[in-house]
Amino acid sequence: MAKKQSLMHELILSPWWVSLILAVIIFLGSNMLPGPSAQNTGSIVILSMARALAPIFAILCVIASVLSFYRRLKTCTLLKYQHTVDDLIKLSWKDFENITGEYFRQQGYQVEESLGRGPDGGVDLRLRKNSELTLVQCKKWKNKKVGLPLVRELLGAKTAEKADKITLITTSDFTGEAIQFAYKHKIELINGKQLIRKIKQTRKEPPQTIQASQEQTTLPKCPRCNQPMVIRTALRGPKPGKQFWGCSTFPKCRRTMDL
Repeated sequence: MAKKQSLMHELILSPWWVSLILAVIIFLGSNMLPGPSAQNTGSIVILSMARALAPIFAILCVIASVLSFYRRLKTCTLLKYQHTVDDLIKLSWKDFENITGEYFRQQGYQVEESLGRGPDGGVDLRLRKNSELTLVQCKKWKNKKVGLPLVRELLGAKTAEKADKITLITTSDFTGEAIQFAYKHKIELINGKQLIRKIKQTRKEPPQTIQASQEQTTLPKCPRCNQPMVIRTALRGPKPGKQFWGCSTFPKCRRTMDL
């Protein structure tokens, strides 16, 4: 289940204008409070406290608005400058979660985040779109591959929260067992290279500016149709998780080569 956060945290995670509107409502509302009745001592105390505390709450809302605006601005800027997997790895674990959330936000999702104190291995993002709930877990690992236990853990979270979909994202890659299990249970796995490609597509970069120069110099040609070969990962068979060269025109051409 999602952990409850303080009101201040919720306001920081909300759009900046939400806190600003709330501050205005509190400030104006305090000035519209009725005068205390001389015959009701309780109302005198309550109204006096409300008038005294209203400016404080309004100021806190303004602070939350500024922090929310700065946080969104920083996250959008970080997302803009992610061009390689190495760029992702250089981020802090929280910044990695933040830019992932921003990526989904730009895809039209309502993103529920957390201001957690550290990576806890649980659900990091909750996405809502078209009445569907998607749970997302982010793993900022450099070399270690994400294994089967973490994929199983996320599947358990899906059951507990009655989510519609689950996605596991990492800056590294996944083991063969994890890939096979995810394929069986319809779990979306996104590794570092795939995430970078998705981010670049969000920025609407022309395909030739993404990998054209690299493909021209490093990708082999298909022996059968002379089209570029791309790296693929086996999902089934005797060696799930093994990478190999596959024709980019698949399924039109099914020629493969050892990597």
